[in-house]
Amino acid sequence: MVMCITRACERAFPKEIVMRRQSLLAGFLLLCICLQARVAASVPTVQEKSLTSSSRTRSQEQWEERAPFHANAGAGATLIPAQTDDSKMIAFRKSAQTLGNTRTMVIAVADIDLDGDNDVFIANYIGPSQLWLNNGAGVFLPSAQSFNISAVHGVGVRDLNGDIYPDIFLASQANPSKVFFNNGDGTFTASEQDIGSGTDEPTKIVLGDVDNDGDIDAFISYYLSPIRLWLNDGDGSFAMSSTLYGTADYIELADVNGDTFPDLFMTFSDQPDEIWMNDGSGNFVNSGQELGNSTGYENVTSGDVDGDGDIDIAVGNSVQGAKIWLNLNNTGTFVEAGPYFEAGARKIGLFDADLDGDLDLITMTQSNGNKLWINDGSAAFISAGPLFGSAIAFSVACGELNGDDDFDVVFGMIENSGGNPIYFSESYICADANGDATVDISDVVHLISYIFAGGPSPEPLASGDANCDSTVDISDTVYLIAYIFSGGSVPCAACQ
Repeated sequence: MVMCITRACERAFPKEIVMRRQSLLAGFLLLCICLQARVAASVPTVQEKSLTSSSRTRSQEQWEERAPFHANAGAGATLIPAQTDDSKMIAFRKSAQTLGNTRTMVIAVADIDLDGDNDVFIANYIGPSQLWLNNGAGVFLPSAQSFNISAVHGVGVRDLNGDIYPDIFLASQANPSKVFFNNGDGTFTASEQDIGSGTDEPTKIVLGDVDNDGDIDAFISYYLSPIRLWLNDGDGSFAMSSTLYGTADYIELADVNGDTFPDLFMTFSDQPDEIWMNDGSGNFVNSGQELGNSTGYENVTSGDVDGDGDIDIAVGNSVQGAKIWLNLNNTGTFVEAGPYFEAGARKIGLFDADLDGDLDLITMTQSNGNKLWINDGSAAFISAGPLFGSAIAFSVACGELNGDDDFDVVFGMIENSGGNPIYFSESYICADANGDATVDISDVVHLISYIFAGGPSPEPLASGDANCDSTVDISDTVYLIAYIFSGGSVPCAACQ
């Protein structure tokens, strides 16, 4: 028996490898691997052992393009078999492709060419903007279309002239704002209308049918003039409403009181934010609420953060950080979910990163990097760290980009910082190194082959980090053997 084991090990692992790893521990591991056939029948699978939650990364320099974090297997989580509520992990894999390398103030993700996948519009402040068309697998080709308008600070993508094709509305701080009509064949025609003036320095466009007439209207906020409502006549021509709404930093359009009409949320520097309610005909009335008293300017986005079915508000303040305002029973009355956190989080984004049915948060700061915050379902957030690097980011957009039914991320960066990166979300089972949806001795074999014999790496690499020490090495095989044979801690228990 011993001779059979020795010969089997010699065939599986060359002598020089064994010599390089002369330790009792390595010998023990190799012996366990060679005994796989004898114990396979008794090896527990993932179904028999509950895997816990969380995530990590191989070493910092080796894993800088992978940023894993925990994801519960909840509603809509269909990417891998959900063995237990806590068996599933998510990693973000940084694409080798970047989408331009100039200052990008805003990004839009939408199926612009109506081919069934999401494309990315990069709205550049320096140089012309660029539409990137998706091939369906998350590889993007630049459109030949010219959007020769500089200093773009806002973008909206909707069908503005009623022909079903998504059009592009750009707000520029150097030129009048402009609509580009989608011809349906991948080309666009610039509207003859000049909308406003670049000297007013627009900051953001939000689109919606505010007057309930069946077409899409536009609110634009400006640094140097009051917010303006531009009403669509149905064919993509816009007329400015006579009502002015104050000079706000940023704006958001969302139905916050459940009457189906989009309402207006406005953020201000060094004074409370405001909510104006839509009466259904495009007339807005100040609700009288004064939210916060910010120091610094605030960005804003919206979504159901606490899972109660109504729209909440998230703001990012350039000094104080991020804050969540919770909607009380869909009334449009808001209360604080808690204090500001992550000081300097001037830009934010909401999306369901871990596919558990609630919205998680991305914060972007100049000093602390671009962090992911995991929502516990009640609008309390736990930092997963600066998973998206430390370069200065101006914008973020999320959407399904590579056909695997989860949410990927694109950042708009400062110029000369390496380009606008794409991060693809990937799902895996912690310690399932060979990707067969079970955790057993075959995963130990896979890791040993990878570490010592140049075998294939775990995919994603983070799936091999069983003990959550941010490396994939022999200690992970020790951890797995203890789990499988000795009742040791479940994989990724230390990540919590």
